[in-house]
Amino acid sequence: MKGLKMTDQKLAIFLATSGHSGVDRIMTNFIRELSRRGLPVDLVQIRNHGPYLPKALPNVRLIPLPVSHVNSALPSLIRYLRKERPSAILTDKDRVNRIAIIARLLAGTSTRVAVRIGTTVSRNLERRS
Repeated sequence: MKGLKMTDQKLAIFLATSGHSGVDRIMTNFIRELSRRGLPVDLVQIRNHGPYLPKALPNVRLIPLPVSHVNSALPSLIRYLRKERPSAILTDKDRVNRIAIIARLLAGTSTRVAVRIGTTVSRNLERRS
C-alpha cells in the first residue's frame, strides 16, 4: 500500500446494524466524509441491515450480500474479498468482526481487517461496583 494514493485504495465497510442506531449515524457520517474525500468505498451489507444512505454517494458502492443474518455471511464475504480485493475492511460488532477475520484468512487475500469494538465504559464499570 506504500506509494499508493488514497484514491487508488478501496475500503470495504462491513456492517450488520439496525439501520437507525447511533452506530448507523456515525457510520453514515463517516461514509459521507470518505466519499467527499474521493476514497472508493464498498458498503458491504447483510440484507435489511446497515446504515440507510438517503441518496447515492460518489465513490460508494452498495454490495448486498444474499443473506439475512451475519452467521450466514461467511461464504459470500469470502467470495467478495477474493473478487474485489479491497485494501482494508472495517467492521463494527463482535460477530461481524469474527466473520471478517475468518473470511480474510480463508480468502487468502492481503486485505487488512480493522475491527471496531463498541462498548459503554461507564455501564461496564457500573456493573462491577
